[in-house]
Amino acid sequence: MFLDALLKFSENQALSGAGGLSTNVIDLSLTVPIRDIGVGEAMSVIIGVDVAAAAGGTYVFSLIQSTLDTMASPDVLSTRTVLAADLTAGALVTLEVPQNAITKRYISLTYTLGATTPTITVSAYLQPHAMTSVHPRHYADAITISS
Repeated sequence: MFLDALLKFSENQALSGAGGLSTNVIDLSLTVPIRDIGVGEAMSVIIGVDVAAAAGGTYVFSLIQSTLDTMASPDVLSTRTVLAADLTAGALVTLEVPQNAITKRYISLTYTLGATTPTITVSAYLQPHAMTSVHPRHYADAITISS
């Protein structure tokens, strides 16, 4: 899987409490030339867990769009609810981007944490669905892999 820095929503973003908006908002710039990601190859949002979720509860990941870069009054494009037990370090969550559904200039992610004292650290990117691995592995930064 290849990652594009311009399509990054979050990198090692620590979340707690109720959650929040991803660190980065992607500007699709609806002026010419338009960055139309809603046609052609299917796209996905890949959310990698850098630090495991706190035990108990559910975590909701949503892809949203808005006409404002503050992501005020967003429309939800895709959402996924995952149990904390499934969000171990290295786990990946995939959100499909509905084709032809993006009609606004800005897209981002919201993270909704639903546990007693929820915490999680994630990295998230937008990329072509075909570039996601069948057997993906996510490695947090600063980890050396040797054989």
